[in-house]
Amino acid sequence: MLNILHHVQSPYGILNVIAELSDDMICIEAPEKGFYDAYDRDVGKDINFDKLDVQDIVDFLKERNYDLLKKQESENQDSFQGSKRCVCLFKKRKISFNDIADVRKINKGVVIGPGASGKTRFLHEFYNLPVEYKAFNIIKNNIFNEEGKSLKFGKNTTSFSEEFPIIYIAPNYKSIEGYRPNIDEWIEGLKKTRAPAIICYIKPYTHKKRLLNRIENKKVNSARQHLDNYPFSYQNLFYKLEKNGIKYFVIDTTGE
Repeated sequence: MLNILHHVQSPYGILNVIAELSDDMICIEAPEKGFYDAYDRDVGKDINFDKLDVQDIVDFLKERNYDLLKKQESENQDSFQGSKRCVCLFKKRKISFNDIADVRKINKGVVIGPGASGKTRFLHEFYNLPVEYKAFNIIKNNIFNEEGKSLKFGKNTTSFSEEFPIIYIAPNYKSIEGYRPNIDEWIEGLKKTRAPAIICYIKPYTHKKRLLNRIENKKVNSARQHLDNYPFSYQNLFYKLEKNGIKYFVIDTTGE
């Protein structure tokens, strides 16, 4: 991302997506302090952020599990208007994946993840229940507790049983805006249950395809419901779980 971020209208939105797409490193060139003197092509552009200091970027990516490896002054200062530019190299903390055998060893857990991330499929596999499809590649939830209710945390249940030790948090649990996942409320729910999180992880490209499939094949007007789940920051979720001392497992559901 060399000399790019200050030309887009939502640089932090771009960074959020890049943090998920990158498998290892991100290289960014940006002003060390302040913003920049607008080029003629950018005058009057409607932007939705206040500043883009290097430190702002470092702080933002830290909350997405990236460490700053190196920072140096750009060798191309004469080409820029405004403040001094720096080039920064960030490295992503690797994801440690688990499998279902690891989850079977715990006495309780809460499944979390954005919409269309594989939570329903995982629960069917965990409970050894046959998969039934209600539309193309969309699994019907056939898992119910002793009271005949689905295992949805908050709405249907807040407890665990020997027969049903794994429950889930719906993507829109206490959403602030539309159906957008509220990671902070997921964290609070996990604290209340004192249970580890089981994260259904899916790569962004596959996630987008699944969400579009939901929109095309569901019988209800659900575009907003599904589009609000993309892009989703798994790296920010990992960061907040670790910050709050919550144990978690990561199941890669990308290849289903």
